[in-house]
Amino acid sequence: MKAGNPSDDELERLSTQLCDNWEKLGRRLSFNDAELSVFRTGNYGKAEEARRMLVSWKQKEGSEATYQVLYDALTHEFVSCRLLAETFCCN
Repeated sequence: MKAGNPSDDELERLSTQLCDNWEKLGRRLSFNDAELSVFRTGNYGKAEEARRMLVSWKQKEGSEATYQVLYDALTHEFVSCRLLAETFCCN
């Protein structure tokens, strides 16, 4: 597992690959449905919605927004993005 926190560029790169899973990931990162709906406002497209959610998670959690937390959320049974988790969170 990588140490520290993902950069904004890494989160943007991840957001382009999440597709429809970004909302499931957001729930695992402790966003409720009302908060997730804020990221859907506007006509941004899924990648931008995902990026906005991930950056908000990083800002909200600060130093607790670690690769381990992201890995655990990505590999949760409802998200099922193990390959993305390994690509973005592991050394």
